[in-house]
Amino acid sequence: MNTDQNSMLTRKHFPFYEKLDLQFDPEKIMAELKILEELNGGWNDMKTNAPLIKELTHGRDRLTQVFQNDDGEYHSYEQIICTEYNEDQNATKTIDATGGTLSQYKQDMDKAKSGLNESAYNQLRPMMDNAPYIRDVLEQFQDPISRARFARIQPDFQIKPHIDYCTRYGMRYHIALTTNDDCKLGFRHSPKDDFEVLHIPVDGHVYFVNAGFEHYAENMGDTERTHFVVGVTGQSLMNNA
Repeated sequence: MNTDQNSMLTRKHFPFYEKLDLQFDPEKIMAELKILEELNGGWNDMKTNAPLIKELTHGRDRLTQVFQNDDGEYHSYEQIICTEYNEDQNATKTIDATGGTLSQYKQDMDKAKSGLNESAYNQLRPMMDNAPYIRDVLEQFQDPISRARFARIQPDFQIKPHIDYCTRYGMRYHIALTTNDDCKLGFRHSPKDDFEVLHIPVDGHVYFVNAGFEHYAENMGDTERTHFVVGVTGQSLMNNA
């Protein structure tokens, strides 16, 4: 298990995405997600003033417009968050969110270094006691969980192209739970490149998604797209892939 940031690899050492051998049962996850949705009072955790993320400074202001509808509200991209801020965590961890190459984000990253960031949101919420299978899924990721959430995209919506953070800050994995053929993820190295497009099927496999490169997600179909998105602060899964 390697969680020392200084020895972790940057985004350029990893592909845009990779299908891993690690596999789970989407139907079991969905069954427990329905329980969590009721306990949580719906899919409200992405909203600007949601208590679970209102103090999360890392990238919040910069990325807000990426996920909002044209009216500034969150109608088409929704979350149910499984983790919350851990007061026992050292929230002033120094991060290299860009790998030293994305100068346009330096100001945001400086804010993140002195404020709360995703790595401090690693404590399971009490409602997760009602989701034993999902808890078991999270335990299989080998490295410490940073943030885990269910993300839902309504039909006819695109999350605009953006960059989240370098792999030295954290690694991100997706498990597709509901989808259609018109749900896509796109990645590119630079604005001069075309996007490489991926569709993640509901096959139970864990997919690594490199959030350090510019990427977008869209649902141009007529059904919802639901993914379980897991962030971790180590690179064991990819190093062993």
